[in-house]
Amino acid sequence: MASAPLLTQHVLAATPAFQHRVRMAFSHVAQEVCREDPTTPGHDLRYALARTVFNPSDLSAPGFAPAIATTRRVAAAAQAAYDGTSGASAESGVSDELIVEAVRQMWNYACGWVPGSNGQPEGP
Repeated sequence: MASAPLLTQHVLAATPAFQHRVRMAFSHVAQEVCREDPTTPGHDLRYALARTVFNPSDLSAPGFAPAIATTRRVAAAAQAAYDGTSGASAESGVSDELIVEAVRQMWNYACGWVPGSNGQPEGP
């Protein structure tokens, strides 16, 4: 079962301000990835995603916002704040720190390197 109703997750993902915040969080985490040790498991794929984050093809697209809106902690925070009428209310419950942490947890999945294949923890 989802941590928040799918409608709440959709409302959050479709909120332009949330999309922009997610895009900025990806930019920050991309910088971290570019500085990581090249022997980090999955580094080549992680680094490739970082480079694409620095050159987005469409700044008006929702980007990774839908994926981040569905993470357990982000969805739960949005649901707790959602008043049923506006995306801004759902977004108000989601801190920048929570978004950045969700991006860090989703990075490997977004780049195509699946943790768990060599003893790494599973899932965000």
